[in-house]
Amino acid sequence: MITPNSGIASFLAPNRNKLTVPPRPVLSATGDEWWVELGTVDLGNKVVTIQRGENLIAAIAPRPDGRLRVSSFRPFDAKSARYIINMAREPHPEHGVCMRENNWEYALDCSAGNGNFYAFERGEAYISYWEHGIGVMADRTIDHHWWAMRQLNGRRPSLAVAELGIHYTYSD
Repeated sequence: MITPNSGIASFLAPNRNKLTVPPRPVLSATGDEWWVELGTVDLGNKVVTIQRGENLIAAIAPRPDGRLRVSSFRPFDAKSARYIINMAREPHPEHGVCMRENNWEYALDCSAGNGNFYAFERGEAYISYWEHGIGVMADRTIDHHWWAMRQLNGRRPSLAVAELGIHYTYSD
């Protein structure tokens, strides 16, 4: 049964009994032209984040092959899901991802766009890059609000997979 505090992803990806079948720590989500790994991301290392207001929606880190690993902290809205799917495009053999070597390089470019400031001002999801880990500013000063996010535990990857799948299936 779906309650007011649960989302459709909780219904589609219910929490299994941890004593009999532990949840998978890493899953992948895929579409016709994209692939992403979902699992734990170390917030103390360089990360690209999706944020809305003062909330951490997701953290994105590079895999050794340049593809992306995403950890979800809050349910994805349509814009957050679209960001992930767009950054997770399958690399072209010659041209990479949107003329970048790999998905990570493209995610870094996405975080530098001026549109992120305007999205922040409108209260929408936006992308940020934390070169020294979340909460450490470029000049190495600490932003205590964002530093505290390092203590957050990510959501189950199955929830994020369900949300990305729903967005991909029903978006234009």
